[in-house]
Amino acid sequence: MSGLNENHKRKILATVRHADELLGQSSTLLVPEFETVLPSHIADLTRSQAQRVKSSIARIRAQIAYMLQRMQVEIPPPTARASWLLRTNLTMLDIVLQDLYPEKMLGCGELDPAEARKLARMLEEIRKLIADLLGFLNGI
Repeated sequence: MSGLNENHKRKILATVRHADELLGQSSTLLVPEFETVLPSHIADLTRSQAQRVKSSIARIRAQIAYMLQRMQVEIPPPTARASWLLRTNLTMLDIVLQDLYPEKMLGCGELDPAEARKLARMLEEIRKLIADLLGFLNGI
């Protein structure tokens, strides 16, 4: 018996879930293939420094897992499929991009008609790529 009640265990689990998300976000900073269109950071670590950070993150996660085991906090199994999360994110992305259509940006000031058409065409190209990826995921 760990001496922790269910409230303690839920608090530990919720905090550890957040900590693990932070570690995951930190890990993606080290992976160049996950660069974004709008980078949030300057990749200033050497390959060996990045490897040291990855190793440290792995040790931190191992120690957290050990703490959960020793404190008898049961880790619930995952409930969401990656394909479902991807479809959800892509659907939200498609919705977010709709706010960039010229008719949705009237409050930002007048937009040159030629620029408005160009923007609309580019958005359609992006949304087609999203639809193609969604179609692929729906076929899985």
